[in-house]
Amino acid sequence: MNYLATSDRFFGDESGGGYRIAWELAKAIRDEGHEVSLLCGSLPQDGPIGPSWIDNICVIRYRFPETFSLNPARQLLHIHAAKKAAYRWLADRQWDVIHSHMLYSGLAAFAVLGQRSLRISTVHSSAVLEQRINWSNQGFAGRVKLLAGQKLISRAEFRLFSIADRLHVLSDFTRQTVTSLYGGGIAAKIQKVPWWQDPRSTRLSKEEARRKLGWPLHEAVFLTLRRMVPRMGLDVFLSALENLAEKHNFTAVLAGDGPERARLMQRISTGRLTSRVLFPGRMPESELPLAYQAADAFVLPTIALEGFGIIILEAWANGCPVIASNIGAISELLQPISPQCLVEPANAQALNEILERVLTGSLKLPRPEELMNHVAGRYSRHILLPEYLRLLTAPIDTSETPDTGLLI
Repeated sequence: MNYLATSDRFFGDESGGGYRIAWELAKAIRDEGHEVSLLCGSLPQDGPIGPSWIDNICVIRYRFPETFSLNPARQLLHIHAAKKAAYRWLADRQWDVIHSHMLYSGLAAFAVLGQRSLRISTVHSSAVLEQRINWSNQGFAGRVKLLAGQKLISRAEFRLFSIADRLHVLSDFTRQTVTSLYGGGIAAKIQKVPWWQDPRSTRLSKEEARRKLGWPLHEAVFLTLRRMVPRMGLDVFLSALENLAEKHNFTAVLAGDGPERARLMQRISTGRLTSRVLFPGRMPESELPLAYQAADAFVLPTIALEGFGIIILEAWANGCPVIASNIGAISELLQPISPQCLVEPANAQALNEILERVLTGSLKLPRPEELMNHVAGRYSRHILLPEYLRLLTAPIDTSETPDTGLLI
């Protein structure tokens, strides 16, 4: 099978849940003996444009077009750049499967290469809702983008889903979101397969992990790892911690990077959290298991649009309990094993109360072995990879595929 995936970025250049799934799935398909390529956008600081062989996968980077942020033609320029790359480096072969993980690169690949291919679109989250949330936090410029761009993105997303032979979601929440936005004809194409995560075969003690990381040995540690943008709720987390600082000793580790990092660091530069919060930046993949193993709890204070929650499975696979907002798809993961760890989103007082219960020992958290066994029984690779292979190879029943009347 010749398999082509598309993503806005290559996971080796930029972290992100959708980028990671695109790359990890590509490697899994390669391991099954198939020819695999990945078409992705890039910035000047990333690798060179054109094909590069990485882990026996052909990664084809194209540059995002340079234009001003309010340009109404920005998305069309992105599609054009991706199309140009597809024509230049990928049009010399027949692709059995084209798998879109992102909107614009997916539209480009479907248009240039997909006429005789099985076209699959994984919906990590709706681009319409994602941009609505992002733009709502960008002041006047964001309001302009909302007015000019919302309908354009909605039309582009509907077109991608209409062209696709099959849609894939990771959660019931995303299935319901897509259905409410685009109706039953699109919903009929959806198949749900969650992502996989295997539990760690070996774990260090908290003390050993903390020694390796240089974290405090004798006080509670709360960890979060997020792209630092408003919808991740990190301000809510800091507000909850401020109310704990007078009565309890703890350290909070806010790992990750993003446009909000400098402001968040400035926020805790004076006051009760000055010596309580660490900002280690983007942690290397090799350190992440240590971080989960060193923490007393992972905190996920998202305030909007969580399409699955890969990071929850990562934490559990290392035996770390998760305290998380009851929003999006998060409750689908937590309800079966730790419903007591769900908290009302955007509510600093509610998060404060549950974190205090962790510190005082009055909140019963799942034991590490319970969490790891739960992941092994529901979300391991050997259970879910066959489902992905069926998703990518099962023939389409054309009698059940809605005719949208849309042409590429």
